[in-house]
Amino acid sequence: MKDRIVNIRPLFIIFVGMILGILTFYCGFNTFSIGKNITVFIILVVVFLLFLLLTILSFIPKTTFLKLISKFKYLFLSFIVSILIGALLTGIWFSSYNSRPILNGTYSCTGYVSESIVDNRNLKVVLNDCIVSGDRNYDIESIELTIASCDELIEVGTRVSFTGKLSSTRLLTDENNVIKFYKDKTYRMVVSFDDITIGDSRDVNLIDSIRDKIKASLEDNLNEENSAIAYAMLIGDKSGIDTENYNLFSYAGISHILAVSGLHVGFLVGLLLLLLSLFKTKDSTNLIIVSIILFLYCILCKMTPSVVRASIMAIVLLASKCIGEEYDALSSLSFAGIIILFINPIQLFDVGFQLSFLCVLSIITLSKYITELLVKIHLPKAIASLLALSICINLAIYPLCTNIFESVSLLGIFTNLIIVPFFSIAFPVLFVCTFLTTIMPFMGFVLVVPELMLHAIKIICTWITSINFGNFIVFNWGYLVVFLTILLLLVVKFVMLKPKIKNYILAGLLTTVMVLVIIGQVPNKYSKDTILTWSQYDTIASVVVVDDNYKVLVDYDKYSTAKSLKKYKISKLNEWIYPSFDLTKINETRDFVVKYKVRKLILPKYEAFNEYSLAKLEDVCDIVFVEDRKDFKNYSLEFHTSATGTTYAVSILSGKSILFDVSMTKSQMENFDDTKKYDYCITQSEKYNLIEYINGVNKIYSTTLTKDKNGVKSIGQKSKYVLKL
Repeated sequence: MKDRIVNIRPLFIIFVGMILGILTFYCGFNTFSIGKNITVFIILVVVFLLFLLLTILSFIPKTTFLKLISKFKYLFLSFIVSILIGALLTGIWFSSYNSRPILNGTYSCTGYVSESIVDNRNLKVVLNDCIVSGDRNYDIESIELTIASCDELIEVGTRVSFTGKLSSTRLLTDENNVIKFYKDKTYRMVVSFDDITIGDSRDVNLIDSIRDKIKASLEDNLNEENSAIAYAMLIGDKSGIDTENYNLFSYAGISHILAVSGLHVGFLVGLLLLLLSLFKTKDSTNLIIVSIILFLYCILCKMTPSVVRASIMAIVLLASKCIGEEYDALSSLSFAGIIILFINPIQLFDVGFQLSFLCVLSIITLSKYITELLVKIHLPKAIASLLALSICINLAIYPLCTNIFESVSLLGIFTNLIIVPFFSIAFPVLFVCTFLTTIMPFMGFVLVVPELMLHAIKIICTWITSINFGNFIVFNWGYLVVFLTILLLLVVKFVMLKPKIKNYILAGLLTTVMVLVIIGQVPNKYSKDTILTWSQYDTIASVVVVDDNYKVLVDYDKYSTAKSLKKYKISKLNEWIYPSFDLTKINETRDFVVKYKVRKLILPKYEAFNEYSLAKLEDVCDIVFVEDRKDFKNYSLEFHTSATGTTYAVSILSGKSILFDVSMTKSQMENFDDTKKYDYCITQSEKYNLIEYINGVNKIYSTTLTKDKNGVKSIGQKSKYVLKL
């Protein structure tokens, strides 16, 4: 009997089938209107699969076909069933979310605080059990509330009431909305602190109470920065970490320690087993105790895919030891994936799920071979194993990270050699000390030990970030590269062909990946009179090409600018016109200037902007102040400023005259100089039609309108819109 060509486990086949079922429904739902009818769509999927099967079988001799059916009938049946289950579960989830009301407008709301975090001088609050009043009352499970310019926390369980503008995330209007829906952040509101009324508190559930006590314990005994970092390491909630610290960890390539994953669960299980060994408990007892604690820890971490995956694999490992069976990592990984997707198929679209499973798959397939290679060049085995682990993780996640993040770090491979061993001590110490101080607040002094460790980690990260070439901008490599990377990993470990044939296959896959990467990393070139525009959260920003490939950025939005520049494949900006700049944004402005190699920063002339206040920027770019109007080499620029000194519009003359609405009010529109003529206007106003107030505009493009209206061209809330003037 011939050896198997492919050594893939049945559970892996079922896992892949569920993924295909989820993707099939998602693509069908997103592409075909018939996909909105679950029953009809699943029937179409079944018919397609049967047609495909019959087509394949028509090319196989009868005797061979019968042998194949006899040998793999259960595996083949499981694969088909798993596809149907994946599609069915996804359809059920989509239907449940489609039944939710789409609410956009001004509403009164009452809800109870379940999370309260200060983020970038704003208070981020998650409300549960909300009642929203408008034309009628709506029961809403969760609302994400931002209280602007507020740094005072509201206790969990407090009832708050307010009136404000509510916006809903509509399913499948953009690529990220699936994630927003399954995370139950469908509804959003932004208000000021003066607009809310704080009522009485109610009893909170046990899990929310534990989270709140952990956070309070850390905030009472650590400084503000370290308490947010420690809370992220323990619970996986990074929302309290300020942008500067998060960028520090990200640039150093160790942001994964801020999200609870296999690394954290592994250390926790090791600590538990060490403690249980003191009592000489049986393997079965260890399995029960560890399983219960991991289950509670998963709930505490809000059942994020990475912590659930790691916990399931740890439990399977302990269970295999109990029954005396050999542990198979791929089967364990697949089993974890099946459970997660069965409970919530939309988890497939979660970045944490994708990164977690890719990392483990890479470790399973490559770590052994890389370790052996490093040992051959006379590296100590312990260092070789650690370096191999870091290499495996980075090789796997880079293709995926390029499609998600705006930049990646080359330094992560080496930084992890220092941080991971240190973190293996710091995390258990932090876990134990936090546990003690949470149940015995008078022991808060013990947290001084993990705080010193956190300081040490930040010092290492700061030193790493001083290396300028470590972080670089990436464009979308595409999910084809991700798929080929996964295929490459599977071929390395699980394809049982002759070495020569296998090497040819690997070389072909690797060459294809490299070609796609090189093509994907080539920047776009744009011709003169092109506007690249996008909008997010009622803001607008654009890149104007005033000469062949001479790019000028107008304004900035921290939520979408980097993402949009990535989609436009722009890695360098010549100039940056920033009318809404203020001194609170100086750090993120400096980071952006350095990242995109901005040569010239153009600001409105205010008294607060002087050599002293802008000292952080002077060494990275030229700063030009414009009081009203200024002529540059390739264009002319004019700031339109209100009586209070706020810039509300920008106009550019570069062959074509273009007006950018920054924040125009009705009175400003009415008093606008109508003697000037503009070829085009880019606006984000949804209340007023500029053409009624500004007579000299030829064409108006709105980023908030969803349909063409009164001669105004709708751009809509798109993350990318190319306008050739």
